Amino acid sequence: MRRVLFTATLVLALVVAARADDPTSRYVPLFPIATTLPPSGTGVLVQFDIWDSATAGALISSQAHTVDTDAFSNITNDTGFFDLLLGRPGGLKAADFPAGSSRYVDVTQDRISVLAARLPLYAVPFSAGGPRPSGPCVGDGTKRYVDCGNGTVTDTVTGLIWLKQWNCLANNAWVAATQAAAGLQAGACGLTDNSAASDWRLPTKAEWSATVARADALGCRINDTSGPPSLTNDAGTACYTIGPSSFAGVASDAYWSNTPDETLPTYAWEMSLFIGLGGNVAKGNTMRVWPVRGGPR
Repeated sequence: MRRVLFTATLVLALVVAARADDPTSRYVPLFPIATTLPPSGTGVLVQFDIWDSATAGALISSQAHTVDTDAFSNITNDTGFFDLLLGRPGGLKAADFPAGSSRYVDVTQDRISVLAARLPLYAVPFSAGGPRPSGPCVGDGTKRYVDCGNGTVTDTVTGLIWLKQWNCLANNAWVAATQAAAGLQAGACGLTDNSAASDWRLPTKAEWSATVARADALGCRINDTSGPPSLTNDAGTACYTIGPSSFAGVASDAYWSNTPDETLPTYAWEMSLFIGLGGNVAKGNTMRVWPVRGGPR
């Protein structure tokens, strides 16, 4: 009996010790990362090159990883995980992220980048016990869109957390739009949500479709850029124009997704809110940038 109690106590102590430095408190979310890798790949061998600058600069480390890709060549997870954990075997090395430093990641194969541009990774989000981004809010459970009071609005249907100031980031070409979304963090655009660089991203093609689906079903299509957007009101029961809406004055315009065209690498998908339909356009076009974070994994 004494031996059983001792064993149980030892196991409990080991569990507590492991949780005391839980690496899941220090991570970079792997939002779908657009690449030129083959689509629908599993266990694709790549290098994660960590740099101290967005261009040129010094190479800090190069780490072998295996990733999966979806049908659009987006990286969807790293070595079976949906984030890049510090301290996890095969994950990012904590020593490469000293406090206050800036880091950028490039994904390469045979020393050739498969990204349009390096992605920003910063040391601050990795601090153990540091603030985590605020999660989604649900309000009283009667609305689709809920203003969280921290510069974000939660879509309770899709799980996406939207930037309330939909027009805060400048219109841009696809690569610059992707970078701008990834660089968004608390302190900018009215955000007080503890978010950090790399928490935000552009919506995927599928997420945009899910966002406008109810509005389309309600007939909220004007086919005119001077009309209201194909979105619902906060309740999700009527068109945006009926109101009220947590998003003020949303433009009926074309908005980037982060999804490249599978057959045309120089094209990506956008959502035209004036008709509630998406299409593929050249990445060099200038379109609106409306970031999100969270959503179903």
